[in-house]
Amino acid sequence: MTDPEKTLEDDLFGMEPARDERGPRIVWQPRELPGCRDLALASAGVVTFAFVDGIMMWAPLTTTASSSPVPQALILLLLAFGLGGLLAWRVGGKWRPYGFGMMAGWLVLTLLSAGYLTGISP
Repeated sequence: MTDPEKTLEDDLFGMEPARDERGPRIVWQPRELPGCRDLALASAGVVTFAFVDGIMMWAPLTTTASSSPVPQALILLLLAFGLGGLLAWRVGGKWRPYGFGMMAGWLVLTLLSAGYLTGISP
């Protein structure tokens, strides 16, 4: 009698059944949800960026002269993603949510104002 794991094809051609030797599957699960401290620091990053953005973009938005907001846009990008990225990935620790908040602030203000508050859309 043949082995129950073997198929007719294995009996005819003398092949061994294939075995999965990859090991156990790794399942990624988040360690924990962000706490109140992380959400408060991220909100502080958003508010800080909004405050600096309001100061920098006040003059280009209130004047009727055709001035270019490109310098302000570049500085805001550098502030949000340069300083925010530095705080999030290099400094880390308790400053990480603050850096992500600065980057999220740029994103939120850009989307809500169609780019006018961040200098992308003239």
